Amino acid sequence: MNAVNHPPTKGVRGAHIKKRSEIVNPAPAFRNVFIDEGDMTPDAFAVHYDQEQWWDDPPVRHGDGSTMSFADGHADHWKWKGTDTIKRARSEENRHTSNWTPETEQGFKDLYDMQRATWGKLGYKPKYP
Repeated sequence: MNAVNHPPTKGVRGAHIKKRSEIVNPAPAFRNVFIDEGDMTPDAFAVHYDQEQWWDDPPVRHGDGSTMSFADGHADHWKWKGTDTIKRARSEENRHTSNWTPETEQGFKDLYDMQRATWGKLGYKPKYP
């Protein structure tokens, strides 16, 4: 999980996973492994660890959200809550832009949920707790 070891996550315990036993916090049921991103990016989906921004735009594939698989083996459809998240995802579908900052509290919470599922925690103090 999270194979690219960018400088902000070097040395962050639990950021780069090779074995399921390395997932300590949060539990495997809360750590995503695969995401249905469609044509959103030219390679693998990524999200910032230490910035309150999306790296790649939020993917929207079906029903204003995306389907993900988790380290415990289950899959789930995450429907975005922020109207700004959905609007951005639809406007950027099949294009690759980056470093978008949400505009609403719900949009920020969508970002936080994705960052926590990806990295296990946030690498900064969030604007909205």
